[in-house]
Amino acid sequence: MQFEFEDLNLTLREPFVIARDVQTRHRHVLVRVTDDDIEGLGEAAPRAFYGETTETVYACLPLLAQALQDSDPFAVEEAWARMER
Repeated sequence: MQFEFEDLNLTLREPFVIARDVQTRHRHVLVRVTDDDIEGLGEAAPRAFYGETTETVYACLPLLAQALQDSDPFAVEEAWARMER
């Protein structure tokens, strides 16, 4: 199983406005997982409210990828259990 991580800087069509902030962009991490001819895509979207940053996401992703090595890509519940250890 192979993992690739890529920065995504998304520009919003309209600004996201709340009382304490205005956002015009969101920074996410695209996660691509391949296993032979099977490919899956996902994203990790850090939330500042919880103290998350793109840097903390990048720090965690290799640990999660290591937990998923040699696993069945279709065994979703097993994958969750491995990542929660």
